[in-house]
Amino acid sequence: MSTLDQTYAEIARTSPEKRPSQTTFSLVDQLIWEQGEDGIADWVVDSSPLMTPWESVAEILAIMIWSTSDNGARIMQDAERWLASGTDERRAFVAMNLDVYPFRDPREMESVLLEVAAAFPKQAELCASMVASRNKLAEQGVGGQPATPQRVGD
Repeated sequence: MSTLDQTYAEIARTSPEKRPSQTTFSLVDQLIWEQGEDGIADWVVDSSPLMTPWESVAEILAIMIWSTSDNGARIMQDAERWLASGTDERRAFVAMNLDVYPFRDPREMESVLLEVAAAFPKQAELCASMVASRNKLAEQGVGGQPATPQRVGD
């Protein structure tokens, strides 16, 4: 069984309130070691069977954001590319569920997510929710994007 398959099996066997498990973190570290960091986001999505729940794909990538040597910068670049291209709904949905806001500039995020919502109407509510959440942070005086990824809802 591949490390990716083992990671998905661990996610599936761990109850949602106990996720992510320490075993999941270890398996994700193993994936990074095996695959390298370059192109890892595309590799995870491309290597995941279509029947794999998107939540599990996003969970692996969200952990990778906090586990890579660049604090997930390349993963976020890939996620932002997926959103900006507006051609792959699964990738766009995963990108919007990485527990961090895409795009350093909130206006750019809003503009791109408006396009995502138009391209994929089933994602319109999530796009609007992300924009509203980030706008609420700005209203509370939480300035621009920090040097490390900011979790959605923080």
